[in-house]
Amino acid sequence: MRRLLLALAAAVALAGAPAAHAHPGDLDATYADDGRATAGFGPAGFGEAMLVRPDGAVILAGETGASDVGPFDFALLKLRADGTPDPAFSGDGKQTTDLGGDDRVVALARQGDGKLVVAGSVGTGDATTAVVARYTAAGVLDKTFSGDGVTPAGIASARGVAIQADGAIVVAGAEGGDFAVARLTAAGEPDKTFSGDGELTTDFGQDDTAFDVLVDGDRRIVAVGSTFGPSGSEAADFALARYTPGGALDGSFAGDGKQTTDLGCTTAASTACWRPTARSSSAAAAASASGAPWWSRATATTGRRIRPSTAPGTRASPRRPTTASSAAAWRCSPTAAS
Repeated sequence: MRRLLLALAAAVALAGAPAAHAHPGDLDATYADDGRATAGFGPAGFGEAMLVRPDGAVILAGETGASDVGPFDFALLKLRADGTPDPAFSGDGKQTTDLGGDDRVVALARQGDGKLVVAGSVGTGDATTAVVARYTAAGVLDKTFSGDGVTPAGIASARGVAIQADGAIVVAGAEGGDFAVARLTAAGEPDKTFSGDGELTTDFGQDDTAFDVLVDGDRRIVAVGSTFGPSGSEAADFALARYTPGGALDGSFAGDGKQTTDLGCTTAASTACWRPTARSSSAAAAASASGAPWWSRATATTGRRIRPSTAPGTRASPRRPTTASSAAAWRCSPTAAS
């Protein structure tokens, strides 16, 4: 049943496409016959990340395994704009990668040249390593990236990934209870021009995790996530930080480069995006380059929420709240959070 999550993500992505006979919000019957596309990888599959290409093709990333409890392998699926698997992608539209352990995907990004970057983890026994893998546009591991297409992410737990205009890869997550950000060169090596060794952490004074990351036109990095209260506390606040291209907190943002927001309940920012100023990709790119405001989507939880595990050697806890929750959004200015 879990493999349906891969299909449902594609259906949701394109449900808003126009259909002559459909009412607003109806499934688009011109997409894969009934608005839903399915493509099984095996007995179990779990969709984690998705993106839509400019040509309407959909890329889904997740994991697949012999059972719902794993172990899992990385899984990628490419659907053409009509909802059918793309045979130009790995022969049948599907690609699986066994990295030698319990392999989980958490984030997906696409480079300008069509290559796909996947962030995730490999678990072996009690140890877990955050990794980044890069695939060619044809759906095979890119051997020009770190020699075999896969490299350690540089932080303990990866949750988000973004691509800079120069091809550098930025990964955000957590390490030692703090926000963690790492930058890799386009060749898959730690970028020593970033914070001296390619990675940095930011302490909000509590138990912190970054869940998503953006890069603007000036190569400044924005990480969003949550900060929990002291040990034993179940309350969390929205948290974000902005960094200079060299890997330091950007003092022109909120005074010290970081900001938290308390909504009176447990909140965790899960995704962020640039706010376009017009209905065109060029306008969105211009907004990003000029440091326009960005939006962040979050979950506000009224009860107990699972605290993410960020210690080295442990599996990351699910991001999903355990009790009733509601969607929330924030907009932040280029100079300070509002």
